[in-house]
Amino acid sequence: VSELDLTVVIKCVDVYCYKSAHPILTSRAFSSLGNLLSIQENVSRETIGYFLKGQNVNQEIEEAKLKWFFNITCHPSLSSKDGVILVVSDVVRKI
Repeated sequence: VSELDLTVVIKCVDVYCYKSAHPILTSRAFSSLGNLLSIQENVSRETIGYFLKGQNVNQEIEEAKLKWFFNITCHPSLSSKDGVILVVSDVVRKI
């Protein structure tokens, strides 16, 4: 934060009940992609998710596609050979 001169607000709230528009949602070793999409949907339609995931990422993506529409880009992790960073946008629950 200081190196990039960013303004960051950290909130201690129940993430499953939180509803407030923020441009970015991040997580590391928190929950399945499907649960993260549910949280992202609650935050804002414009929110971009940056989710650090491990070796089961492909399975999580396929499971999430059963219940969600979303755009996703996958970037390799610089700190783990099995890790990736998912960039997720345009999250909409399937009816």
